[in-house]
Amino acid sequence: MTARDGWFVAGKFDAYRRDQEADALHQAFRALGRLLLAEPEEELAQVRGQILAATGPNAGLPATLPEFAALLGVPPDPGDPLTVQVRGQRVTAQVLRAVASQKRPVLLFADDLQWAGRKPLEAIDQVLGEEPTEGLLLVGTYRDDEVDAAHPLAGPLSRWQGRAGVRHLRLANLAPLDLVTMIAEMLHADPAAAAGLAGLIGPHTSGNPYETVEVLNALRRDGVLTAAAGGWRWDTAVVRAHLGGADVAGLLATRVGALPAASRQLVEAMACLGGRTELSVLQAAAGAPAGVVDQVLAPAFAEGLLVAEPGPPAAVRFRHDRTREVVLDGLDSRGRRAVQLAMARRLAAVPELFMAAADQYLPVADAVDDPAERRLAAGLLRSAAAQTTLTGEYALANALLAAALPLIDPSETAMLAEVHAARHAALYTLGRLEDADEEYRAIEDLIPAALERADATAVQVRSLTHRSRFADAVGLGLESLRELGITVPAAGRLSADLDRQFGYLYRWLRTDDELARPEITDSTLLAATRLVNAVLPAVYPAAGPATVAWLGLEALRIWIEHGPAPALVGAVSHTSFAALALRGDYATGYRVLRRIVAAGETRGYEPGTSQARFLFAARSCWFEPIENGVQAAQRAREGRPSSAIRPGWRSTPRRRCRCCRPSWTSTRTPWPACCAG
Repeated sequence: MTARDGWFVAGKFDAYRRDQEADALHQAFRALGRLLLAEPEEELAQVRGQILAATGPNAGLPATLPEFAALLGVPPDPGDPLTVQVRGQRVTAQVLRAVASQKRPVLLFADDLQWAGRKPLEAIDQVLGEEPTEGLLLVGTYRDDEVDAAHPLAGPLSRWQGRAGVRHLRLANLAPLDLVTMIAEMLHADPAAAAGLAGLIGPHTSGNPYETVEVLNALRRDGVLTAAAGGWRWDTAVVRAHLGGADVAGLLATRVGALPAASRQLVEAMACLGGRTELSVLQAAAGAPAGVVDQVLAPAFAEGLLVAEPGPPAAVRFRHDRTREVVLDGLDSRGRRAVQLAMARRLAAVPELFMAAADQYLPVADAVDDPAERRLAAGLLRSAAAQTTLTGEYALANALLAAALPLIDPSETAMLAEVHAARHAALYTLGRLEDADEEYRAIEDLIPAALERADATAVQVRSLTHRSRFADAVGLGLESLRELGITVPAAGRLSADLDRQFGYLYRWLRTDDELARPEITDSTLLAATRLVNAVLPAVYPAAGPATVAWLGLEALRIWIEHGPAPALVGAVSHTSFAALALRGDYATGYRVLRRIVAAGETRGYEPGTSQARFLFAARSCWFEPIENGVQAAQRAREGRPSSAIRPGWRSTPRRRCRCCRPSWTSTRTPWPACCAG
C-alpha cells in the first residue's frame, strides 16, 4: 500500500462491548475521514463530490462521524431510526466505492470479526456482495475456534467464501520445524539447540507464535535465558523445571501482579473500559492528570502489556486480547463492579463522555441508590441508547433502556413513557415482537392521549402486520386515526366517501403548485400521516381495495388542504391503486405516481419517495418500456433519487395517439392536432 501511495485504515472489534467505539468499521471510517481531511482542497473537493453523489439523500448518515461532517459540509442526519441500519449498509459500500481508486487504493482491515455485531457484518456483506470496487482491499480476521454453526458470523462466512474475488486464508499455528526456525532466529541459536528448546516450549504453546514469544520473554525476565556474545544461552534442565505446569495465562497473570499497585489499578480500570481506550477517556475515568497517567502506565508499557497509539486522538491498547482477559479474570465480581461504578461517576461529570459513562453504569445500575444519581444515570443511559439507535445497534440500545427503566421514579411518567417508547422501537427492530407488545401495553397505560403515543402506535401497527395479524393492525390504526380527528367512514358510507375523494384526485392532477406550498407543521396532522402510511400494508389483505383507496385518497386530501409532508408521499402513491382497481383508470394511476415521485424527489422526502418509486416500478409498464421500471425498482431499493423518471430525462415515457397510430408523442409535448388530446 505504501508503494502504491495507498491508505491503510484499521479497526478492531471488542469481546465485551458493542458500542460505536468498539466497532472496527467505525474506527476505520474515522481514520479514513482523517486521511481525507489532510488532503489538498482541490483533491478533497473531487472526493467530496463523489461521496455526495454516491450517498444522495443519505449523505447525513456518514456525517454522523465528525470527520465526515467536516469533510462533506452537511449536518449529521441519520434519518428514520427504523431504517438506518439497512441504509447504513448501503452507505458503507457507497463511501468506499467513492473514495477508493486505482490511483489511491484503500486497504480496510477489520480485526476479530467473531466479536462483530449484526450491523457491521451486514455492512461487510453488502460490500462483498456488490461488484468489486477498484482499488479496495477489504481484509477481515476471525478466530475459527470461536465460530460454530450457530455463530452470527457463520452465515456470512459461507456466503463470502463462495463469492468471486474473495480469498480465505487460514493462519494455523506453526508446525514443529517452523517453530524451531522461529526460535533459532530470535535467539541467534544453532538449529539443533533451538530444536531442544522448541521441544520444551511446544507443549505449552502448541506452536502459537504470540504465546511462544510470551514464554521466551518470561524465561528471559526470570534469568533462565541469558545473553552471551554469540547469542542466548540456557540450561535445558532449568528450563524444564521452570516451565513445569505453567501456561501463558499464568505467565501473564504473574507479570500483571508484579506491576506497582497504582499501575495495576489503572490497567484494571482500562480493562473495564475496553481493549482500546482513548487516553483522554482513561484520564477522566481514573480522575488523574495526563502526565500522571503516562507515568503510572510506564511499567505496563515496559512489560509489553500495553501499546501506545499516537493521536489524534492519542490512545492506549492492550498488546493482546489475552492480556485483557487475564486482567479481568484477576478481578472478582465485587472488585470489578466497584471499579466500574467509580469510573461511571467520574465519567458522568464530563458531558461529552456520556457514552463511556453509560457503558460503565450499564452493568452496575442496580447498585445506584441515591435518587439524584439514579436520575443522572437514567439520563445517561437514555442518551447513550439514542446515540446507539442512530447507528442501528438496537441490541445495545435495548440493554441500555432496560437498565434505565428501574432507575426512573414512578412519578416521572413522561420519562417512563419516553423510555418505553424507545425500547418498544428497539425490540420491534430486533424482531422481538411479543416483547414489544408488553412495552406497547405499558405505553398505553402511561399515555392516554393518542397524539402523544402516535409514533409508538405506528410501530405497533407494523409489528402486528409482520405477524399477519392484519385485522388487529387495521383496527388499531383506524381507531387511532379517529382519536386524532380523522373522520373514518363506516363500511356503509365508504362508497359515497370515495366518490367525493376521487374529486380531490382529479383536481390535484389539474393543478401545478407543488413547490410553492409550505409543509405541514400541525403535530396532529403529521402524526396522522405517519399512521396512514403504517396501516396501509395491512389494509390490502385485511380490508380490501375500497379501504386502501380511501386511505390513499385521505392522504391526498390532507396534502391538498394542508400541505405536503414526508410520510404522505408513500401514502398518496397508493391512490394509483385506487384509480386502477376502482375506476379502471390506468392513465390516472400512472400520472399520480409520476407526479408524487417528482414532488418527493424535489423535496428530498425519503424513504417515502423510494416507497412511491417502488409502486411506480410495478405499474409503469403500461406506459413505458419495461427497463424503466427495472431502473426505478433498483433505485427504490437503494433509496436514491431517480433520474429514470425525472422530467427532461432521455427515457421520458411516451404515449400513443388514438387517432394517428402508430405515432408516438412525448408526455411533455402537446397531442397532435387531429385529436387535440
